[in-house]
Amino acid sequence: MKAHILLSFLLGLGTLSTWAQDPHFSQPLTLAAWNNPAATGLFEGHTRLSSALRQQWTGLPSGFRTQFVGAELNREGLGFGGQLVQEQAGESGYRHLQASAQLAIHRPVAGGTLSLGATAGVIQQSLDPTGLTFDSQYDAIGGFDATLPSGEFLAQNKAVQPDLGVGLHYRYVAPDLGPLMEVSAGLTLHHINQPNLSLMGGEALLPRRLGGHLTSQWLAGGRTLLHTGLRYAQQGEFREWWVEAGLSYELDPEIQLYAGLGWRKDDAWVPVVALDFNHARIGLSYDLTSSSLGSAIGRQGGPEITFSWRLGAPARPLRDYHARQGRSRHRQASAWWEEDRHVAAPAAPQPVTLVLVVPAPTTKTDTVVVNTPKENRPTQWAPVLFPVNIADVDPMYYDMLDQLATYLKQHATFSIVLIGHTDQEGTAWYNYQLGQRRAQAVSLYLSQRGIDPARITTMSYGEMKPYAPGQDADSRARNRRTEILIFP
Repeated sequence: MKAHILLSFLLGLGTLSTWAQDPHFSQPLTLAAWNNPAATGLFEGHTRLSSALRQQWTGLPSGFRTQFVGAELNREGLGFGGQLVQEQAGESGYRHLQASAQLAIHRPVAGGTLSLGATAGVIQQSLDPTGLTFDSQYDAIGGFDATLPSGEFLAQNKAVQPDLGVGLHYRYVAPDLGPLMEVSAGLTLHHINQPNLSLMGGEALLPRRLGGHLTSQWLAGGRTLLHTGLRYAQQGEFREWWVEAGLSYELDPEIQLYAGLGWRKDDAWVPVVALDFNHARIGLSYDLTSSSLGSAIGRQGGPEITFSWRLGAPARPLRDYHARQGRSRHRQASAWWEEDRHVAAPAAPQPVTLVLVVPAPTTKTDTVVVNTPKENRPTQWAPVLFPVNIADVDPMYYDMLDQLATYLKQHATFSIVLIGHTDQEGTAWYNYQLGQRRAQAVSLYLSQRGIDPARITTMSYGEMKPYAPGQDADSRARNRRTEILIFP
């Protein structure tokens, strides 16, 4: 009888009745493209690899196991992706498999980025009932006899159907450093064509899934960000509300730690921790079941581990990573700036002598005489240069920016303007945003060193004002910069 109940339960999943739901994960920030195809390619860098492993209902002998692997490419306003999701459960060999490809288009709108995305693929559901036994296969004398009919009927053991979905996403990054850092919102519609996944014959359509989200990031302190998230999903008769809040703290300029708590209405509380290091992120969560199902599974929830790795633009590159890579052309460009352009230190009320460490391939110290400003004209500090498609401050500039922060603290009436620039590779709109992120990266560093954000203004010229007019690699290296202007 137990086998009959279990088979009926799995067939309910296999036919996907109106209460069934898709595989889902408890760390949506790490798997953004899984939730919304329009988020495909929305990251700094050119490639992102993601994976997840989830165990659900660990209190049952054969609970659900869900695996996810995905890859994304960011190519100048276009995002390309591919995903594979597999879910297994029970002794019957129940398996749900989704393989899909994603395409997203990103365009600047109203100071942010508007994205349209689509996903197309196949869904396969299968069941192997040979591992099950039924009451009708037992007799009082011989016991279990596999040759006896089970009394159950399956029209097929596997159903394969095409699957389509679309998404809309908007991301706004604040142009100046302030309390609000970033806001994103999105809508999705999955299973537009309602695949028929019946294993018993007839029609059993997979219900369409409508979803939406609203997330934000807030500056909560010099090294702390507050993250908030609200998500909603509706599929057939199933409804899900998800609320999450957490804090990320910069342990040092290269490592960030995140801790948060999520709540799925009438289902579970989910603590989440994650570590960002170099160009990777690893996260761990655990579903603490709060629904009526909790007693049936011994109040044991489900662990989930995620991992993502970005190539081309690490969020906080480690110092030793930079040392290993060398970045010789980037460092050589810093030396060229020093050689062929006079960079004056900021003006002060009285003549002083300032020792300024200028980044170069070798350690070098210049003594610069600072003169009293004339007609309140701005003076210029040495620029911060960036490698290709990078918007993070290289550790080689930390000493220089620390000296700048000290100088600004000594002259509390001075304000500063940071202007981001790029080379001419890529589209104009992308380069404008990249220049803005470069200016914001320098602004964030200074604010973390105690400079009031109200004294800092960021802006971007993108590719419009190159310092070096050539198109060779050396000229492009000089143009990828954030200029620093100081106003008395």
